[in-house]
Amino acid sequence: KLRDQIDELDNQIIELLEKRFQVAKKIFSYKKEIKHPNEDKNREQNILKKINSDKVKQTYQKIFEINKNQKQQ
Repeated sequence: KLRDQIDELDNQIIELLEKRFQVAKKIFSYKKEIKHPNEDKNREQNILKKINSDKVKQTYQKIFEINKNQKQQ
């Protein structure tokens, strides 16, 4: 029963992360088009401030890192 809950949560997380990366890619393309700086450290810091759990904070930092790497491709 608990495994089923974890599986359902994992499915939701996967779906949301895929959507997040797609939107981030669109934002990057738009910013590139208008020659706007891509990185927004203030936005990242504001998101991290909302997070109480160190593990979740580390996860978001990794998400930011992946987005930055995606921009370079």
